[in-house]
Amino acid sequence: MHPSLVTSPARRIRNLGRWYIDPQGWWSVRELEWMDDDTGQWNGAIGCRWNGDLNDPTAIGHPNSFNNATWFILPEPFHQMAAALIAAAGKTDN
Repeated sequence: MHPSLVTSPARRIRNLGRWYIDPQGWWSVRELEWMDDDTGQWNGAIGCRWNGDLNDPTAIGHPNSFNNATWFILPEPFHQMAAALIAAAGKTDN
């Protein structure tokens, strides 16, 4: 599944930003806002996932929940590296 189609977990993410797909298409990272479970506050974050087949919207990749493709939120120490990768080569949905 293409990362531009992944919008879950819908109640925990918003403002999906630029994304990057590795050259082989296996994995993606994406800028987004994430609601912190402990504080209830929205924070900038980076989501990551294994794509599955980029051209097949039914190949939902990993992680997934209840048959919905989802984003895994990277821990804070990885945000700067992933954000640099996205800034250098990222795409938007536009």
